[in-house]
Amino acid sequence: MSDLLSELCKLPLEARTQFVLRNGERELREAVRRFEREYIRAALTEEQLAWAVAFNFEAYGELLDEPGTWEQLWDKLTARPLLVELALSVACEQRGDGWQHPSRQIDFRVAEQAFGLAYARKRAKVEGYIRGRFRLAGDRAEEIAQEAWFRIFRDRWSPTAQKRFCGLCSISTFVCYIAHNLATTKKDRLIPLARPELVQSPRQQERFDAVYEDCIERLPPMQQVVISRLRQDQTSVVIAGKLGITEAAVSQRLTNAKRNLRDCMEGAGYRVAE
Repeated sequence: MSDLLSELCKLPLEARTQFVLRNGERELREAVRRFEREYIRAALTEEQLAWAVAFNFEAYGELLDEPGTWEQLWDKLTARPLLVELALSVACEQRGDGWQHPSRQIDFRVAEQAFGLAYARKRAKVEGYIRGRFRLAGDRAEEIAQEAWFRIFRDRWSPTAQKRFCGLCSISTFVCYIAHNLATTKKDRLIPLARPELVQSPRQQERFDAVYEDCIERLPPMQQVVISRLRQDQTSVVIAGKLGITEAAVSQRLTNAKRNLRDCMEGAGYRVAE
């Protein structure tokens, strides 16, 4: 059988999983043992990890250089402990319906524990990268890093996730990539200073509205979400439930959003009440 990933993708997922087990049994066993030592015991088996690798074959084929062979993939996953990173990602996943090996039942308690460990051990690297790369103050860097973690959870690990983490880099590197993109989009332009003026005419009102919306767009993403939901008359309890965070976290993001909006509007020449 050809070892081209494009050909292996034609096999049923179960057959692909058996292929991974046959050709990577030792490395899979070592990765699971290391994962258990460093993170959580009895959360994942070698066969379940092999299923995740097989599930990602199509994505690997797109990401690897030509010709995209099994040997290329396995060298990449085993040159560094990336299989352990993939195991951690699978442990964080809360989506079932064919994403998991038939023997693996989603345990939300274990998934939340895995996410907590990933966040606790890797958050410093992400925040340090953002502070150093963009010269941001600690609180702003933390906000961007938290939004990046929120996005990887929402997009890769939540029950409604649409993509899987492939494991071709570490989780912290992938979150740094997300955070980098977030920080870049928030530094795209500055609002020019303007003379203080009262909003008296329709034209002045139109300008005020435009500046206000512009300032909202410059907020960190999670602050934008909270402001948007408040403008839809949602309560803090509802917002907390929909975002999967505490009411205290909603309150903190709202306080930060109001401060940032005030600074932005005053920079544009408007006096904003406390």
